[in-house]
This record gives sequence, C-alpha cells and structure tokens, in this order.
Amino acid sequence: MNKKRLSAQPIREGIAEISGMIKVVWRDYRWNTGRVVRDWHIDPDSAEGLEIKVRSVECKKTSGKAS
Repeated sequence: MNKKRLSAQPIREGIAEISGMIKVVWRDYRWNTGRVVRDWHIDPDSAEGLEIKVRSVECKKTSGKAS
C-alpha cells in the first residue's frame, strides 16, 4: 500500500500584545491535502477582546541535509 506522507506548512498567524509582549495567538497550517488547520497557542476564549493582527508566514523549504 502506497500512502502519501502528510506534511503541513505554516501560512499565517495571529499576533497580539499580551502583558506588554507580542505573542503568537494562533497559527494556520495548510496540509498537503489542501486542508487548513488553526493551532491555538492560547485558550481561544481568552483571545476574545484582544486586538489580533494577522500576518503571512513564509516558510522556506529545506532539503533536510545539514550543511
């Protein structure tokens, strides 16, 4: 059976100032199946009321070889 290996790339993230520090609130990943999944770094309920800015995440592919 030939199964395709799953992989995901980060595509965007939400950031906010929390206690005087800029923190990642969530990050969206696009899987090689086309599905987009959001990974929360804080409790989603506590994000209510935060001023969240969305920014794109560029991920450079690596060959996996150490240089």
